[in-house]
Amino acid sequence: MQIWLLPPGLLLVGLALYDALYTTLGRGGGPLTKQLSRGAWLFTQSQTGQRVSGFFFSQLGLVVLLLAIFSWTVLLWAGWTLVFLASDGAIVSATTGAPAGLWSRIYFVGYTLVTLGLGDYQPEGAVWQMLTTTASLSGLILLSLAISYVLPVLQAAVDRRGTAAALWGLGETPEEIIRTMWDLDRGCSAFEQHLVGLTPALTTLAQQHLAYPVLHHFRGSRRREALAPSLAALDEALSIAEHGLSGDCLSPGAFHPARAAIDTLLDRLEDQSTGPSSEAPPPPSLDGLRRDGYPACSDEAYHEALREDVCDRRRRMLLGLVEGEGWDWDHVLDGYDD
Repeated sequence: MQIWLLPPGLLLVGLALYDALYTTLGRGGGPLTKQLSRGAWLFTQSQTGQRVSGFFFSQLGLVVLLLAIFSWTVLLWAGWTLVFLASDGAIVSATTGAPAGLWSRIYFVGYTLVTLGLGDYQPEGAVWQMLTTTASLSGLILLSLAISYVLPVLQAAVDRRGTAAALWGLGETPEEIIRTMWDLDRGCSAFEQHLVGLTPALTTLAQQHLAYPVLHHFRGSRRREALAPSLAALDEALSIAEHGLSGDCLSPGAFHPARAAIDTLLDRLEDQSTGPSSEAPPPPSLDGLRRDGYPACSDEAYHEALREDVCDRRRRMLLGLVEGEGWDWDHVLDGYDD
């Protein structure tokens, strides 16, 4: 008898099911999944010399997703193995009645969890028969949860790339967004329309990142598919419109919901990344807009406004997010697509 194996075995089973349930039900990820996602993020931070377009980085989201499911399976398998090792006579051969060895019990737990029911080994006694049924049920639950989790995560990854492409379509740089959306003759009604249309998508994306922590690792390998630099370009364009250009172009009804959606998304992403950069990035220049007749403010007033606490922290968060996804701030200001 090795009854002392029973508590740690049940603990591992409980941890696997709790983490799987908490994660797949959209509560923000269980403790194991959060640590796995965080570890993957920190690992990518240590690989700063690699290109963001590399195969590993483009497949990182799928790798982390599969690792999460694999970790649940290993924990559940290991936990039930310890449970059935707690008694020498728990599992016996169906033909000879001899107690099963270690590898036979591992094998028994494996086919029990996937409900194969091969029958060459069987539980001995009512207690172990009930525990076998419970193990089979837990395996069925885990398999169902894993399948139901993969599909919405992959759909959310498609939505993330779609939102990034929509942001890219507004303009490749903050200055280009202003020029595209703000016509000096007809005003910036087009800018407001696009902001109103993008706000629900950004809000939904923030909630998807909260529900599926692994979504943060589904990164675009090309600039036009990358969320972080395009999101930063849009936010910088909003900062130009708010602090760098005189006059009230954007109405509060369009501007404030869009900025709030960006802030909410950044809050969600901050929980899964290394946080804000230590210093704010360089602001976009107003020289080109000023030269072409846009009502630009003085550089002193513009830079002073960007140094305000709320604006400074948001820009540092954007820089940390951009660099964390393998890009640099030049991709925001220059917008070139590799």
